[in-house]
Amino acid sequence: MTHCQNHPAPTDSLIHRSRQNLYKSQILKRYSASPDFSGTGIRSKWLKWKMLQENQQHQLYNLLWSPQVKWHQLQTMSFLVQPNENRPLRMIEYNHLIDKLNQLKALKKYLIMAKSLQLTTNLDEINTLDSQIEQELFKYSIPETQASLTKRQPVERDHLGRFHGLGRKKESSARAWMIEVKIPDSLISSLTVQASSSEPSPPSSETVHSDQPSSSNPQPPQEEQQQLDQQSNEPDLPLGKININGRSIVDYFHTPRQRATAIRPLEITNCIGHYNIHVLVHGGGKMGQAAAASHAIANCLTKALNEAAKTDGTAKERFARKVLLKSQLALRDPRVVERKKTGKPGAKSSVCYLVHSLHPYLFIHIQLSFSLREGIAVPMGQALRISLKTSSTNHLYFFTYSFG
Repeated sequence: MTHCQNHPAPTDSLIHRSRQNLYKSQILKRYSASPDFSGTGIRSKWLKWKMLQENQQHQLYNLLWSPQVKWHQLQTMSFLVQPNENRPLRMIEYNHLIDKLNQLKALKKYLIMAKSLQLTTNLDEINTLDSQIEQELFKYSIPETQASLTKRQPVERDHLGRFHGLGRKKESSARAWMIEVKIPDSLISSLTVQASSSEPSPPSSETVHSDQPSSSNPQPPQEEQQQLDQQSNEPDLPLGKININGRSIVDYFHTPRQRATAIRPLEITNCIGHYNIHVLVHGGGKMGQAAAASHAIANCLTKALNEAAKTDGTAKERFARKVLLKSQLALRDPRVVERKKTGKPGAKSSVCYLVHSLHPYLFIHIQLSFSLREGIAVPMGQALRISLKTSSTNHLYFFTYSFG
């Protein structure tokens, strides 16, 4: 262990002594892997026979399956191991020390089991080992109260109440901020007043006694007229806007396919118009940026639906969460463009070589030399027409060669 000279010697000594005691009581095998208390290498029937009383079994279970211990960070651990030196521990030394401490923690569980079930006669030595290991682990571990305080809580919203999400696709990346559309109080009050005033009126005597409307009176019925008047008087609810790099989504993405890709998470969850969304995208092409924006919006929408499910989630929101999870829009698409290969025109394509075809001029030279050698007379100033049929493409070519 040349790279672990700064590690405390009691740790290795405690590991060695604990192993020797466990070997003697035959709880651990001498030639086995490093101890990992998972219950696989223990005779379960024998342990079940030993654990007769429920109270003892419950206490032993709590001792063996204790919560996970959190160790100190590199800087604090460097001060604890070597307090008189200013040099911090190297990462390889820190990892090796953490491995040793995890081995001690696993061996301590075996010692607790041997002590509580009285599987050995050396109880005094096991008690001393248990106390020493407890002190050693307490020295390098973070207390539970401090660990619970330092535990990071998942942040759904920022200080402005917005949901934030990241998205990537190929060479494009996107960051999205999303917040619910707020309806003004004046609009809410006007809607409540209209809802209370729009009560169904009793049918008139004329409509009751008249079976069919006369052809000379083409006016619509009274109920339909009231519905049309009510729809015309209803105020327009504010709809959420989607901005991409400071511009509207219609101005930034020109094709319908790009816009449909960007708002796909909102479409499948029926949330179009419920949120104001601002997206910053860069890199790649427009289609990649649209897919990255869709990924970022899906992450924001997942956080919003999770928060709604914690507070007052309805069946509609739970169904939207299931749809969003099954669509896999919140997952990163790992596919990228395959690189071009050396000596080839593309990633997959190769050059087509014509092996059996010869150059046409070579055939012309052969034909001319053969004709002159056979004594064919070609008058001066006239042309010799040669037909050539290639073997690979099966095409017929005609060439002329003039003498003179």
